[in-house]
Parts: sequence; C-alpha cells; structure tokens
Amino acid sequence: MGLLERNFASLFVLNQEDQAEGEVLAREYLLGAGVGLLGMYRDLHTMEQSGLPDPLAYADLSGQFLEAGGYKRLHRIERVAVDFGFAPEDLGRSLDSFSGGERRPLKLASAFVQRYDLYLLDEPTTHLDYQSVELLETILKEFGGTVLFTSHDRYLSERVAERKIYL
Repeated sequence: MGLLERNFASLFVLNQEDQAEGEVLAREYLLGAGVGLLGMYRDLHTMEQSGLPDPLAYADLSGQFLEAGGYKRLHRIERVAVDFGFAPEDLGRSLDSFSGGERRPLKLASAFVQRYDLYLLDEPTTHLDYQSVELLETILKEFGGTVLFTSHDRYLSERVAERKIYL
C-alpha cells in the first residue's frame, strides 16, 4: 500500500486552554482573520456612524469590502456564531463581556469562519458546557475537511471520529 500524501495550505491549531481574547467586539474578533477585512469593516462602520460625510468614499470602500468577500464573511460569521450557540446580537458585545466558558466556543467559531484545510484540536471540549459540546459535535460531523483531535471525552470520539488511535 502506498503512502497517502496531502498538502494543506492552511492550518488551525487549538491548544487546550485557548480562548478568544482581545479588546474588540465579537464580530470584529471573528472577522479579524480575513486579510484586511477588519480595517475596512471598521472604516465603513465609522463612516456610517458619522452620517456618511463622503458618500463616494463610502461607496468605493463598500465596493472594495464586497470584492474582498467581506459581506459574505459577515453572513458566515452570523451563521457560525449561531451554530455555536450565540445570538446574532451577541456579536456586538465586547469580548471582555463574555465568560471564559463563552470565549472558548468563540475561539472555535473563529476557526470555522475562516475554513482551514486542516484542524489540529487539543481537547476541544475543555471548558465547554453540554450544549456547546453537542454543537461542536454537530459541526465536526458536518465538516467535510480534515480534523485531528486529542480528547479524553470518549463520547465525542465515538460519535465524531472516523478513525481512532488509543494511547
């Protein structure tokens, strides 16, 4: 039998204690992985808040944001956040208003907003409540890509993993 070879262009690594961090809104945190999208989003928001003093500049920037996939990304952020148990209005909250138990699912949500080729997850259920574990299980089952995870949660392993290695 030959060696299976795969090339992965992008990789997401979740360490056991990782959680969402920063002094930003949840929506900005989830958008932050998009190249240049966060800056454009903030500039658009600032223009909107100030009553669109220069409509042509706003239209130009809005077009750039569209071309860069920003509006699609915002839509995906809402879908993924809801999948991880957050209400759309939660996306307007600052990260420091979330509990540690809510920041972990936000970190996981950020991974699936971006869509990586390979996910390496170390104890992905750490600090997750029962509902969040069920949501993660559903997302992992529906995800068509490659996920490698370590877990002491045998229930998750039995329900999600196609192949298992016991050490």
